[in-house]
Amino acid sequence: LAELLVRFRDVDEGRITFGGIALRELDQDELREAVRLAPQDAYMFNTTIAENVKLGRPEADRERIIEALAEAGLEDWINSLPDGIDSQVGEEGSKVSGGQRQRIAAARVFLSRARFLIFDEPTAHLDPESAASLERCLIERRDQGCGILVITHTISDPRNFDRILELRGGTFHEINPGS
Repeated sequence: LAELLVRFRDVDEGRITFGGIALRELDQDELREAVRLAPQDAYMFNTTIAENVKLGRPEADRERIIEALAEAGLEDWINSLPDGIDSQVGEEGSKVSGGQRQRIAAARVFLSRARFLIFDEPTAHLDPESAASLERCLIERRDQGCGILVITHTISDPRNFDRILELRGGTFHEINPGS
C-alpha cells in the first residue's frame, strides 16, 4: 500500500487519487516532494547519520538535521555519540538498532517539506515509551496541517487517530476506535 501511494509501483487495476488527481497523472518528482514515506525497513547508506537523514532534503543544514533527529526522538542518543550526527551507521545500518533505524527514517521525512507523510510500522522496533513519544510527534505534525497515514498492526491509543481503516480481503473497512 505504501509503495503504491508514493508510486514506487503502480496499481494493476483501479486508481489511486491524491487531491482528486490520479497518481499516474502526477509528475513523480512533484509527488515525491508532496508525499514522503518512512518505510518499515528503511535502507541506510554506509555513511553518517546526518547524510542518511539529509536524503529527506539534500540542501538542509546541520541545525535542521539535528532538529529533525530530535523530533524523531533521537536527541539523547545523538548527544551520547562521540561523533554525534557524524557517526557512521555502517553497511545497511549495521551499527544502529532497528528502533534507531526506524527513527532515522522518521527524521528523513520530518526534514522534508512534504504535506503528506506515510509511516509503515513506525513503532515496530520501539519500546512503549519511545513509541508513545513518536506518536505524539505525529499528532503534532497532524495538528500543524500535515496529512499523516500510519500503516500498522498495532495501535497503542486509537484516540490518536482521526480514522482507522482495516484492510480485509483487499477492501478497507472503517472501524470504530472504541471497539
